[in-house]
This record gives sequence, C-alpha cells and structure tokens, in this order.
Amino acid sequence: MDQFTDLTAPVARLNIQYFVVPGGYRRLVWVALLKVSGLTRLVIRTASRYFHKHGVQLLHRENNRFAGVTISYMKALRSALSFFLLVTSLLGLSTASGVEILIPSSDTESESLETSWTLRGEIEKGDFDKLISAIRRAGRIPSSIALDSEGGDVNEAINLGHFFRKALIGYRGVDGPDGKPMQSECSSACALIYFGAARKLTQDNSLTRIGLHRPYFVREYLVNLTPEQASSQYQLAENTIREYLQEMHVPDAVADVMFETEASSMSYFNDHELSEWIAEKSDYRLWLAANCIELQDKERQDLRLARTNPGIFTQDYTKALESKYSEFLGCRHRLIADTQTSVLRELGCSVVEDRTSC
Repeated sequence: MDQFTDLTAPVARLNIQYFVVPGGYRRLVWVALLKVSGLTRLVIRTASRYFHKHGVQLLHRENNRFAGVTISYMKALRSALSFFLLVTSLLGLSTASGVEILIPSSDTESESLETSWTLRGEIEKGDFDKLISAIRRAGRIPSSIALDSEGGDVNEAINLGHFFRKALIGYRGVDGPDGKPMQSECSSACALIYFGAARKLTQDNSLTRIGLHRPYFVREYLVNLTPEQASSQYQLAENTIREYLQEMHVPDAVADVMFETEASSMSYFNDHELSEWIAEKSDYRLWLAANCIELQDKERQDLRLARTNPGIFTQDYTKALESKYSEFLGCRHRLIADTQTSVLRELGCSVVEDRTSC
C-alpha cells in the first residue's frame, strides 16, 4: 500500500480527492483526504472515529504516510458518502449548484408590493429558469433582489439582467438579520445582473462591493482553440457584453473600466457610488419621470435633512415634502405593479383582482 492512483479532480474549496489502493481482485479502498487549512488533523481524527464506529478503519500512518485498509467496495462507498455529507453539514457547506434564492417567509404572506429576495452563490447555467420557477411558485415578482455573488456564467447573468429590467426588479444591498447593511460582494458576472436592475436601492453606509473585470474563458475551452479562434471568441464575448451594457444605459466609462481590468484582478466600487454614477442615464428613471412627479434634487436633500434634524424647516414645508414624496411612491408602486402583472401573464400566470395563480 505505497502507491495511490488519482481517480477524480479535486473538489472546489474542500479539495477532496478519491484514491484507489492497489491490491487483489475487489480490494478497493476509497480514501477521502480533506486538505482544509487548520482543520486537516481534526477532520482526520473525526473521520477515523466515525468510520471505526461503523466497523471501518479509514486511515492509519505507515512510514509517515497515510494508508488505507482494504474494505469492500460498496461498504466503502456508503461510508465515504455518509462521511462527506457529515463533514459538509458540520462545515456549513452546500452541495447545491448555482445561485441560492432566499425568499423571506413574510414576502410570501404579505400583500405589500415592497418585497425583497436574495440571490447568493455562483451563477450557473439554469439559474434564470430557477428564478422563473421561484416566481411562479410564489405567484409574484419581487420588487427588489439583493445580490451576493462572486460571478459565474456570463450568458446566464445577461439573461437575468434582461429579466430584471423587463420586470422592473430593483437591486438592493444585502442586509443582516438586524436590518443593517452587511458585508457582501457582487463581482464579475454578477455585476451584469446589477447593471440590469431597474432601480439601485442603496444606502450611504452600504457594505456591498461591486467588482468589475474583463471576462475570461475557462481553460478547458481555450485549450481546444487556435490562437486565432481564441481571439475571435473573446472579441465576440466583448461585443456581446458591450452591447448589453449599452442597452442597459451603462456609461462607456464604466464598460472601459471593466475591460481594462485584467481577468485575474478586480476593480471594486461601493454600490452606492456606482449607482450614482450610472443613475442619470437610466431609461427606467426617464420613464418614471415621465409618469410620476419626483422630488427635485433640492427637495430630496431638504426632506433628508428634515428627517434627520426635526425642526430645521417649517412644519408646512416638511409636510408638503412628505406628501409629495408619498404621492410619488404611490405612483411608482402602481407602475411597477402594472408592469409586473403583465410579465406574470407572459409567464403563464393568471392574475385576477390581485390574486395570482401560476
């Protein structure tokens, strides 16, 4: 037992590898070596105790190396699977693929238009369909979605971004259990979804970072291309993304930052700063202004001051600002509700007197 043969590639994050120990016929051993910094010895000891309890000795030291003990194939497979599930649950890891869609229970029960969901995790092919399925089950489209992802599939992100804009879904920074902003990130392909959001609902003290860099292809795809083919495919990808950003009315300066940043690096922006940068060219803002009476910039600043410093303005002026803002919110809510009702019907849902069935 002095030679191991690698069967599969390491699994992301846990770096789990499965090995076969050469031996006689039907003498296979599956050994899980978890190379987690600072946890290796603890996990090995826990694994040994767990397997020993179930009649299987997982590992022992032999000439300062890990070696396996011969066990039956099916017994080893069952034990390895059980142990893997045990470890992932202990470490709080998820074996699910793609983004996780978090829907607060209050959102499924509330009649309020202001509902907020969260998309968290790596963006993968099929996540657009996953979101549509969640909307059909909920019978409603959220007014905003918080994004917490380091990126993933570009095409899927563009599909999600298009839907965000069509359904007037807003972006919201991630909040903690106490309702206060918490540290989160929306980078790489996730930023494309962010740009598609109709509204950018951010706070001055937001802790969400938006990361931009140029797109890249996975190595497995590039190795099968000639240099000319690789250059052509990259140019096609860049053109597709630039067209999407133009459609979302994202300034060229933002797109330039994205493509001037190496794929191995990241240019970060606070989501509040970035939303202010792109807000003026938003087609949603222009459409909203044509249908609803918004507060002017000075009125918006005065209302903010009046709320933080009571008594700074006369009661009549403050009351007039609050009334105007309330009327604007009501107008915006009605426009969003009408638009989202149309989108729900396109998805095959029946909407009758604010009651939806999909």
